[in-house]
Amino acid sequence: LVWLDKACIDQSNIEKDLACLPIFLAGCKHLLIVAGPTYTTRLWCAVEVFTFMQMGGSFDRVTVAPIVIIDNSARSSAAIAARKDLKRVLSDFDANHAQCYHESDRDRLLATIETSFGSLDNFNHAVRTVFVDRERESLARAHRMRASGRKASILVRRASQLLKTFQLARASSQRP
Repeated sequence: LVWLDKACIDQSNIEKDLACLPIFLAGCKHLLIVAGPTYTTRLWCAVEVFTFMQMGGSFDRVTVAPIVIIDNSARSSAAIAARKDLKRVLSDFDANHAQCYHESDRDRLLATIETSFGSLDNFNHAVRTVFVDRERESLARAHRMRASGRKASILVRRASQLLKTFQLARASSQRP
């Protein structure tokens, strides 16, 4: 079972579905964070990580898959620089700089976070820990798989399936 936030939350009635976010995430065995350069700019992304952990998700069931987009003609040094930039973005997460589509959502989320964590600094530290430690562990696992001769094809297939599911969901939601 795959729950993909953007595809599974009714975008025309976000309020109703987001009220169920804890239930959705409590039903997930694993949380896969596909993190690109803008991931930490979206406050809802960090709230989903927090909610997963609060609903019984454990640290070892979180995988951070860094997505780095580079030009096909770029050399490996460009890829290395892009990965370093992404690592910096993940380790510098600050909820004060993250945004929501609706400003009222942002205000409500920040107030909830402060109430739950005592301060935004405590929340920032918790989210950074998840981002950085799990990203490091995910990369180490991929390196171990390569070193042992196994391919990470399962993760690639799952990511491909997620993308197809998202594209189908988006296409069906845009039909009249």
